[in-house]
Amino acid sequence: MHDGRFATLDEVINHYSEGLQNSPTIDPLMKKLAQGGVQLSAVDKADLKAFLLTLSDPSFINNPAFQN
Repeated sequence: MHDGRFATLDEVINHYSEGLQNSPTIDPLMKKLAQGGVQLSAVDKADLKAFLLTLSDPSFINNPAFQN
């Protein structure tokens, strides 16, 4: 997560699914805030994680030809 408070992608997904707390910085588009988050099912969480992991390319990131 942007501020480093979570160590894993699962923790971030769980936070947005059921761990949200009202604050002045919460985006108004988070319509399920009163329920603590967007309430994703286990399947939704797994699908979201699978999608997010497709956005990473370790072979590209670790390729010395693209460093510096």
